[in-house]
Amino acid sequence: MLCFVHFFLSNAELFAQFPEVPVSKSQRLAQQNLALELDAAAKKLLASEGYDPPFGARPLQRAIQEHLLAPLATKLLAGEFKPGDPIKVSAKDGELVF
Repeated sequence: MLCFVHFFLSNAELFAQFPEVPVSKSQRLAQQNLALELDAAAKKLLASEGYDPPFGARPLQRAIQEHLLAPLATKLLAGEFKPGDPIKVSAKDGELVF
């Protein structure tokens, strides 16, 4: 049986409670002995930024790229994280902080 659920803006919080945000680069981080940890505030921010009423949760990957992966790549290239470091991500003032 196939069931479709229509996401409403108020359901963006429910979406933020999903156990894992789909981050395609996590395997590359693991190869470098780095672990990415998003707290509830970070997931909620990504869920709200990745939700658009006409499109539902489809823009989520773009929000992850723009708000998480691009800034993370910049920080990795700048040498802000070393192998073995846990990378903890939270949200403050509408932005992700590492």
